[in-house]
Amino acid sequence: MSAVSPEVPDPEAAEPTPEEEIPRVSCFFRYYGIIVRIWGFFTVLALGVSTWWLMTRRDDYPFTSWYTMSTVIVIGLLELIWVINFCAVCKDDGSICCTFWRLCVWIDNWRKTIIYVLLAVPEFVIDKNPALVPIAAGSIIVLLGILYLFKTCESCSCCQDKRHSEPSESTKQEKTKASDKRSKASKSLHGKETGKGESLELIKSTDRQRH
Repeated sequence: MSAVSPEVPDPEAAEPTPEEEIPRVSCFFRYYGIIVRIWGFFTVLALGVSTWWLMTRRDDYPFTSWYTMSTVIVIGLLELIWVINFCAVCKDDGSICCTFWRLCVWIDNWRKTIIYVLLAVPEFVIDKNPALVPIAAGSIIVLLGILYLFKTCESCSCCQDKRHSEPSESTKQEKTKASDKRSKASKSLHGKETGKGESLELIKSTDRQRH
């Protein structure tokens, strides 16, 4: 009966290392997305207060009061998209609803910048009496749009943390240990195969002497 040969470990198979080729952003953008999301909720809250102030004086601000109310609803829905998308557990089956939701999620970063800047322009249109509240509301919206514009740079290659392009000392040590283990396994396997070959040659020579 022929002996079953043991499984040959692949000497080229490298063990995974924790810090090898992991894309990481620089320290400035590491928590930038969370900061922008928090500022978005503060913006919605500030616009809600501005809407209340303008609605109590809508005789003096007939256009700005209703427009600010519409703006806070639109911005509030846009800022809630990522929360709903994070909590969603339904499967994308390609239906119309899922297609519409993908479009909503697609509106982010620089796309929100364009929408927010366009929404902020009418806030600077003065009604009968000039007021600081509509101008402040428009400025807050523009600032939120600028923050989303910088958020677009978060995934750019120029903003990646260059320090992680080179492996650390611990990673180098782990790679060295893994390489040593693979070389030892390869040598051990080669030695076993050599021993088997010598045993077969010895058996063959013994059979020849008997005959």
